[in-house]
Amino acid sequence: MTQYIARILILGEDPAQTSHLCSFFAKQDFAAISDSYSVAIEKVIEEEHPDLVFMSTSGDGEQACDLADSLKNDPGTAHIPITVQAMDPSPALRRRCYAIGVDDIVIGPVSDEILLARLRPLVRLTNMYSDLHYRAMTAREFGQDINGVLDQNLETRQYRVLVVGDQGEDQEVVENTLESGYDVTLAENALAAQEKLISDKFDALILFPGRDAEEALNLCIHIRNNHRLFNLPVLMIAEADTFEEPPVPYRNGVSNVLIRPIQPDELQVGILTLVRRQKTRWDIHEALASTLQEGTRDDLTGLYTHDFFNAHLIRRTAESLQWEKHFSLFRFAIENIGGIKENFGEEAGLSVFSQVCGWVTAMIRIEDVASQFDENQIVVLLPGTSEEEARVVASRIASVLLHTEFAVNVGEKEHSVPIGIWLQVGVATLRPGDTASSLFERAEEDFTIP
Repeated sequence: MTQYIARILILGEDPAQTSHLCSFFAKQDFAAISDSYSVAIEKVIEEEHPDLVFMSTSGDGEQACDLADSLKNDPGTAHIPITVQAMDPSPALRRRCYAIGVDDIVIGPVSDEILLARLRPLVRLTNMYSDLHYRAMTAREFGQDINGVLDQNLETRQYRVLVVGDQGEDQEVVENTLESGYDVTLAENALAAQEKLISDKFDALILFPGRDAEEALNLCIHIRNNHRLFNLPVLMIAEADTFEEPPVPYRNGVSNVLIRPIQPDELQVGILTLVRRQKTRWDIHEALASTLQEGTRDDLTGLYTHDFFNAHLIRRTAESLQWEKHFSLFRFAIENIGGIKENFGEEAGLSVFSQVCGWVTAMIRIEDVASQFDENQIVVLLPGTSEEEARVVASRIASVLLHTEFAVNVGEKEHSVPIGIWLQVGVATLRPGDTASSLFERAEEDFTIP
């Protein structure tokens, strides 16, 4: 049995293209399934169980829109992200896709690399939603009334958008498009944009690279490397010849690229799909955070209680095995906690452990679940994460912790003393035949000094 990053259902009018896409996505760690536009909703829910739906259409898009409409109006499938690729979409098709709730609209033929880049954020979104569903089930076992289903209402709100660069001849289109429903902030260049991103919170960024494409790409890299800004959608509006290779902006973190001159409906749908995606992400984030409260939260560490963690580990292990999904965990053992307690007192040791827990919490995703194990260990569940990715995450966090000095108060005057920690790290990824216990134990067997 092979584990996958996500299950994708591919629907199209061209059998050759559908076959090609299935083969391509299979190589990218997806479980790729193909079907026709006549597929029944019940089959999608009960048999195919996709995390994503991709539809390709070369005509008027009526079949794709009708099926997308059915999926978005069925409670069992409304949460599934849908991407529609239209070869030459009319303004009416774009507007209908948005009105239905299609999550992304890819215009024209694009390379496989660009297609994958457009789908990656939706993989993260569907993994977040999946964990909300299962974490709400676990939370209800502990007396919490958590709703694991998001409100799919498409009503807009006042979105905050940062517009960066010289809009030139597109200024009127931008102003008219963002006139209603948006709170717009302007930044003359990438440097000014960085300052505004530090002080304010935005739902999306519209970027005009102008002549200095490298500066614009550096801004995108800065955003993707920033833990707080990582998920900010970036819509780039560029000339057709700005980049010799069309995938370049996507490699550097751009969410979507529109080619100038832009049409009003093209910009309207392009920005609306991105800000709506961001709103959904924040809604899921808030719902997941709400499961960490009295009854599920450990007062000392601020992490999930041992009982909640075990129940959720069992549930996510079973679900990941059933649907052949990646699922990993890592364990940190702080080897010198005993020595800290011996030299500085019990309270100092507890303080250092609590501080480490706070740092770990700040560096993991909202869909990851962390808890204490024994007096000196922290364990973190990573849904939708392969072994390779889990090792990268664990290594990055361990490196930060090993280079951090934690403060303890000692003496009658309680002066602060910096303390470093010693770590062992163990990683394990779900395998066929695993149980929650065997997965957990294998991480301990993997313990090494980073």
